[in-house]
Amino acid sequence: MKKLSFAMICLMLILGSTACVNVEPDVIQVSSSTTSSSSAASTYTVTYSINGGLTGTLPTDNTAYASGATVTVKSGLASGTKTTHVLMFGWNAQANGLGTCYQGGSTFTISSNTTLYARWMPVEVVAVPAKTAVSIGWTGVAEPIHTVSSISSFQIGKFEVTYALWTNVVNWALTNGYTFTSGSGYMGDGTGDTPQHPVSTINHNDVLAWCNALSERSGLAPVYYTESAQTIVYKTALDTTSTVVKISTAGANACVKWTANGYRLPTEAEWEYAARRESDGSLSDGDKPSGYYGTTLYNGATVLADWGPYAWYSGNSGYSTHVVGEKLPNAIGVYDMSANIWEWCWDWSGAYSTSSPYTDTNSYGAASGSYRVLRGGCFYSPMFGDCLRTSDRYSLAPTFATEWAGFRVVRGGM
Repeated sequence: MKKLSFAMICLMLILGSTACVNVEPDVIQVSSSTTSSSSAASTYTVTYSINGGLTGTLPTDNTAYASGATVTVKSGLASGTKTTHVLMFGWNAQANGLGTCYQGGSTFTISSNTTLYARWMPVEVVAVPAKTAVSIGWTGVAEPIHTVSSISSFQIGKFEVTYALWTNVVNWALTNGYTFTSGSGYMGDGTGDTPQHPVSTINHNDVLAWCNALSERSGLAPVYYTESAQTIVYKTALDTTSTVVKISTAGANACVKWTANGYRLPTEAEWEYAARRESDGSLSDGDKPSGYYGTTLYNGATVLADWGPYAWYSGNSGYSTHVVGEKLPNAIGVYDMSANIWEWCWDWSGAYSTSSPYTDTNSYGAASGSYRVLRGGCFYSPMFGDCLRTSDRYSLAPTFATEWAGFRVVRGGM
């Protein structure tokens, strides 16, 4: 073979890697891999992705679409699971959910190979470590100060449950054996709010059934059962006679599968512990809002300036709920634990231990009662914000629903 001349080398560099040069004794031959204009027109495919899901049956589309063809989108996943997420209906053009959304039966014009991603709604949670000898209550707020022997580790919702998450689960639940109180579930306080406002106007029984539905929709074990045998999942919010919800009847705590890995309400002790826990494991003062570690008290002259960054209450809310997560979080990264909306807890309302050594052996609350506990205050809470104090307690009848009461979830048993 002849040595390559300088001209030949330059020609090779100009043509680049898409061409090859074959050198014969007296001839230079150039061939290109670029498709000629006479080649067949390009075709494109549509692929469906489970987008990080652990289970779920994906549709298939084996059609080779010509450029500019109309694609009819397949139906979304009928069911599926993904850690700390719930399945939404339809598909999205981007894995992060920020692209165009498509429902089954909708169409689009194809111009390239396309992947459509299953839509998942996150249930964001924050891990809360176990702790022994947890001090609950505060002098002048909720007395007597008492000690819960131990609280196991759990995960608590980073945000209050939104209307968007509530309705997503309800829509699934109604086709899977669940019933809820007619008209339950408002978008915030019902005055022109958005799906990212906290859900309200749901009673305690609705919430118990909803938590079980969220668990089952997420592929987790439900927590609440009608009776202590724990064989029948509580699914009917209109049921007020089963032991798990019957007022003035002992035994509700035994109807809760505390070791299950599904979603549930926090106990009152868990709620206060998560609201007051600081990054070093100590507890903040119980007479201030969650996240505020200064010295201003609820009746202080600068309470709005000092407490306002952490809570929506009457002094700054405009007497309306707000989108979750707009205020500053507390030390462990949980939002809106003071105000925006009162939050249902699991417990029956009952007096704290009144005899020395003021210690509760478990964190499950009273054995029976006529009212259920709420914590945190709301957008209606008074100007001086006394309800925003993390040790403050409130209670309502379990079948009562109001525009200023919602909830957040926890998970234990992991």
